[in-house]
Amino acid sequence: MSNFAGGSWATIGGGQNNLASGIYATVGGGYLNRTNAMTATIGGGEYVTVTGKAATVAGGSWITVTADYAAAGGGWRNTASGYAATVAGGQHNIASGSRAAIGGGQDNTASGSYASVPGGRGAVAQGDYSFAAGRRAKAYNQGCFVWADSTAADFASTANNQFAVRATGGVTFSIGSANFQVNGSTVWTAGNDGAGSGLDADLLDGQHASAFAPYTHTHPDRLAVPVVFDDFDRTRLLNLGRPESPLWITHTSGLGVAGMNPDDGLFSVTSGYGGPGAANISGTKKLSVLDGTLIFKTNVVAYEDNNTAYGDGLPRGLVNGTDRNNAIEFINHTGSAVRARTVRGGAATETVYWIPGSYPQNTVNTPRSYMIVAAATEVKFYLDGVLIATHTTNIPTVPLNPYFGVSYNGYGNVPMGIDYVSFEVIR
Repeated sequence: MSNFAGGSWATIGGGQNNLASGIYATVGGGYLNRTNAMTATIGGGEYVTVTGKAATVAGGSWITVTADYAAAGGGWRNTASGYAATVAGGQHNIASGSRAAIGGGQDNTASGSYASVPGGRGAVAQGDYSFAAGRRAKAYNQGCFVWADSTAADFASTANNQFAVRATGGVTFSIGSANFQVNGSTVWTAGNDGAGSGLDADLLDGQHASAFAPYTHTHPDRLAVPVVFDDFDRTRLLNLGRPESPLWITHTSGLGVAGMNPDDGLFSVTSGYGGPGAANISGTKKLSVLDGTLIFKTNVVAYEDNNTAYGDGLPRGLVNGTDRNNAIEFINHTGSAVRARTVRGGAATETVYWIPGSYPQNTVNTPRSYMIVAAATEVKFYLDGVLIATHTTNIPTVPLNPYFGVSYNGYGNVPMGIDYVSFEVIR
């Protein structure tokens, strides 16, 4: 199909199979670019769609701009759906808040009005006037500033107008000879200690140091709180400093494969090409809701195609070994919806959640964060930080472990990529 400039005074400069049907709309070139909006502009690229009035896309691939006066510079699979919102570039970024902005990076979201994400990966600026930068910085509150270092874990705000920084390598302020003050009060440092400083760092709440227990003091009668964390770059199990291994057991059948994917750095379980196959990975650390509140977190790319879920829905969550008759899990419902499930003795309670947006921008086949908070009387499911379901029935009480699996009897390959896993209990 050739180019078609159907709108009054619309223009197409070149390329192939482009459409400009809005009044005064412009498509500079590229392939399969579409705009039906008045005074909208597409510079080039491929599979670009612009439906907002006076919206602009410079280029890129699979870019979508749906709001009036919104803009995207380029990149891949970026979306600007908020009024006058901007995505400059990067991959899988979504600016859905009014006048929100994303500079670049990957898997970032700016959903608050006037919210900003300059870059990074997995950052979320959800609060109005919020700012999130770095790896998995989560600015959930209004007016907050969240900066996170490269640690592969969520770091979130907890209050409006908060300044929150994760810097595991330390924080340095260089202020010369001036005093460092908080709310008008001078902060004690090694440089302003001594007579005449006006500060007393020897006392804490009126007590000398001898009144307090040393940091080496322990309470052997207290129950340890185990934490499992694996980012598949560096594996560790924290249990009062005593490492245990292995963390995982893999199972494969047919053409199924489980192992690291060197192309994207994710741990992958795949059904395999050419026929039936299955693969799963199950954790060796088990905890029950009778032990306390279980918290499971992961970031997963779950395969779908043409908005269709394949095989067993690519379960990810907590199960009893590999037995999904007792489970707390997410599975694919379609390519743009998930099912939250609590299963006890084979009886299931399920909630279907449709991911906001339009396909393919709302696909499950992109990195998404999943979290389960499970107690004996209530289980809460979160997707990308949003509470999507609360279950009070069919909650299993047997010990559960992290589990990820794929199974497909068809010819094509069905993969799932896992970025990290966190599993803990709060007693």
